[in-house]
Amino acid sequence: DGHRRVGGGIAIQNNGLRVLSAIGVLDELRPRVYEIRNVLVESTAGKRLFGFDLSRSQAPFPWMAVLLRSDLQAHLASAAEGAGAKVLFDQAVVGVSVGTREASIRLASGVEHGFDVVIGADGIRSVARDSLGLPSRMRSAERAYLRGVSTAPAREDVFREIWGTDGRRFGLAPLAGNLTYFFCSIEIGTWSRILDTGSVDRWLASWEPYGPSVVTALAAVHDWHAVNYDEAREIRLRSWTRPPVFLVGDAAHAMTPDLGQGANSAMVDALILVRLLKDAEGRDQVVEVARRYERLRRRFVGRVQSASRAVSVMSGTSGFAARFPRGFVLRLQDRLPLLKRQAMMLAAGHSRPENELLESW
Repeated sequence: DGHRRVGGGIAIQNNGLRVLSAIGVLDELRPRVYEIRNVLVESTAGKRLFGFDLSRSQAPFPWMAVLLRSDLQAHLASAAEGAGAKVLFDQAVVGVSVGTREASIRLASGVEHGFDVVIGADGIRSVARDSLGLPSRMRSAERAYLRGVSTAPAREDVFREIWGTDGRRFGLAPLAGNLTYFFCSIEIGTWSRILDTGSVDRWLASWEPYGPSVVTALAAVHDWHAVNYDEAREIRLRSWTRPPVFLVGDAAHAMTPDLGQGANSAMVDALILVRLLKDAEGRDQVVEVARRYERLRRRFVGRVQSASRAVSVMSGTSGFAARFPRGFVLRLQDRLPLLKRQAMMLAAGHSRPENELLESW
């Protein structure tokens, strides 16, 4: 059936932009991108909690690109086909196995294919990971998120988050075409019930304390059944590889969405891995590629996962006793230049050991 339009918006950070630039896709995407340089986290009372100006960072791409997730997916698929890749739709992989000289994938149709290398980029419910029995630990963030697109134009060129006293969180960012990308936290398992019982209006009213920009954005969502619902989880593995099978993205290291680094980290994984494989001389070096890949990525991605989960915990606090230390920590980080720069560079996904492998082809 071809490429299906899914998801709402997506924010591409410095590291993701480096990948898109390196593979020659960024320039083609620019007309569909809204460039943002200011990020702000505030309370429902309008009080600043934390923020930064990305243009002051020392990252190679000191800005953030916000665009429709479907546009990104379509351009990546087109670029892959243009490079000679054959993209197959409606071909579900149900198993992956490792032989003495190659890896095999088994399709739902029963057909098996053998390859010198298999890259499992099949998400949090990875068939590749589970087929190989790679030890993993999954942990729920105890919250879910909605992501969607509103036809209400954004009022500011800012990626804004509002953290409420009730432990909820709402985010707004401008999109090209006078649209707004929004996301918000929601209690796990409640969204389908809200839709089925016709309780959307009551749920919308609960966001009124978050301010007029939130109310306006929500009022301009025309199809609530098209909004994406996702339960946040984290996955940690002892190893991302069993040569010649390699895992990338959520299959290897699913993280909470609180730093916006999930898709960005996945793109970096893929580019670095492919470049390491390209430089390998023969099959015998695949094991060494696995070692280098994990050495370059595992520790840094682990830091990103931990930071993302910490933000998830902080943003979900409710009650004065919990919110007071949260506010203190955020304001302290906002005012100390060194801490602020470290937070900004981590959120940008900037890791110096990866620099050479993220340059243009």
